[in-house]
Amino acid sequence: MLRRFSVSLRVILALGFSGLVALSTGTVVGFNFWSSGSAADDLMEQRTVAVMHALEGWLQGQLRPMETVVRNAQAVVHNGGLDPTNPAALDGYVRGILAGTPRLEVVAVVTPDNRARRYGRDSDPVTEDWSERPNVVSMLEALAARARAGETDPVWGKPLWRGNGGHAAFNVRAPLVRDGAPVGTLIAMIGLGPITEALPASLTTDMLTPYVLYDRTAVLAHPLLDGDTLRTDDAANAAQPLLDVTSFPDLHLATLWSGEEMDLRNPVDLQPGWVRGVRLPDEEVIHTLREVTDFTPAPLLMGTHFTVEEGAFAYVQQWRAIFTGLVVLVLAVVAALLLGGWIGRPITRFSALARAVAAGDLSQDPPNTPTLIREFRDGRVAWRGMLAGLRERERIRDLFGKYVPEEVARRLLAQGDPMPVDHAEATVLFADLAGFSSLTHALGPDHVVRVLNAFFSAMVAILEHHGGMVTQFQGDGMLVVFNLPEPHPDHATAAVLAALAMQRRLDQGPIAGHDLRCRIGIGTGPAVAGAVGAEGRLTYTVHGDAVNLAARLESLNKTTGTRILLSDRTAALAPSLPYMSLGKLPVRGQGVDARVFTPADDTPPDARTEETGRP
Repeated sequence: MLRRFSVSLRVILALGFSGLVALSTGTVVGFNFWSSGSAADDLMEQRTVAVMHALEGWLQGQLRPMETVVRNAQAVVHNGGLDPTNPAALDGYVRGILAGTPRLEVVAVVTPDNRARRYGRDSDPVTEDWSERPNVVSMLEALAARARAGETDPVWGKPLWRGNGGHAAFNVRAPLVRDGAPVGTLIAMIGLGPITEALPASLTTDMLTPYVLYDRTAVLAHPLLDGDTLRTDDAANAAQPLLDVTSFPDLHLATLWSGEEMDLRNPVDLQPGWVRGVRLPDEEVIHTLREVTDFTPAPLLMGTHFTVEEGAFAYVQQWRAIFTGLVVLVLAVVAALLLGGWIGRPITRFSALARAVAAGDLSQDPPNTPTLIREFRDGRVAWRGMLAGLRERERIRDLFGKYVPEEVARRLLAQGDPMPVDHAEATVLFADLAGFSSLTHALGPDHVVRVLNAFFSAMVAILEHHGGMVTQFQGDGMLVVFNLPEPHPDHATAAVLAALAMQRRLDQGPIAGHDLRCRIGIGTGPAVAGAVGAEGRLTYTVHGDAVNLAARLESLNKTTGTRILLSDRTAALAPSLPYMSLGKLPVRGQGVDARVFTPADDTPPDARTEETGRP
């Protein structure tokens, strides 16, 4: 039954936490109603301290996301992750910003030539020329000058009133700087949300009215602005002057500065805020005020107001309400911790599994613990599918790597088909077993395959240790390239050292019970590496004169009586090793005689025709 029934995580969180909030706030409201009955305007003032904190938190929560968005964009441009002149990249980035910041309304990116790419939440991006806007150009030039002086902090502009029955909107401008020079300007505008959402109903009610003013003269937020009470005839998104406080339809707010100030009986210290009492003909009004200076050129003023009569009715015996609220708060915290632990345990397990997968451990599976939460069940199924895919990918890579060079397999899996063609000067090593035909005749095909596999395994380990990549096995020979497809800083030296190590291994004793001899040719020159073949059947190989030269030098060992021959270009690129020059010898397919060398440490004494030297 438990496995068939599940509940959405969103439903659990919504019911759980909303139930806790309803319990706590409902208890406080009910107890306040029960305990009301005597005059206590000073208690009302103290209560507004909590309201001011909540109101400031709401305002910070409205505006901080835009500042974060702007600073993140500055960092991305500064680090080279975004080019303001690339519309395709810019469009994707800004759409992500708009999607992640719900109240963000307009974003514009202006390049130094005053061309702006403007984005709206519900409209397509528009490119505009702002060169004919003197005020805007002056503002952009001032920001660029500040940026060149090292001042890149965002600058907040004066708030605006937007739309038909609209809302206050804040704007911020910030220079985009890369390598110490401004490469553009980001301008963003965010709308201020309804102020009735700032506080729980138990803190506002009909007695306590919150508001926000700009420069003490204009109204930015008020419960009357949250609905359709105040409308204009302007277009839905047009910018309008801010609403003047003296003509605002809330009489208590309109008389904030013009009304007769009264002395308070028991003034409350609201630092960093203050209390102002205003005496009207029929009533007395208390305002609690606090300034915020972080977001606009002039200060924002947060406030609440209530009448003395309302305060007396609402907050008799406030200490009882506080005690009840604390008890409810403790119970709510305990319940929230229990609920959070219950929800968090599966998430913790998934997190540990994710860390193991990131570390390369694909052996673990998600826990099969029964759960009521549907998202956890779906996540567990998705994890199992992902792990199965990763394990299959790992198996394919391991299997693939046995038939093509490991580096090629890695690049194919990472980049897909077609694999790019690489050009570089490379060192090519061609190795071939001596006396292979006689060995085949003596041992038979099956035994020869085992000997060849043992020989190739020993040699490939040496070659890969020195940075070489085997591109082909040709009967009893193999073609190895250094510096392709991955660059090698000293490919010629690495190839010669690998050849010497191969010969030392053969000198140390039998392989698969047989003493084997090997001839090696090494050439260096321009080469191209890539996938070659028919459609649907390709092989990765290397082409170029260096390949042909290495094969010819390997065969020339028969004539010179040496085991390793290398070209003059290879010797020149690896001067740290001692060589014996064999002079200029005819190399089939080269057209002219080539100067040939053999490592001094590997040259048989009877093959030395000249003094040992370094090219």
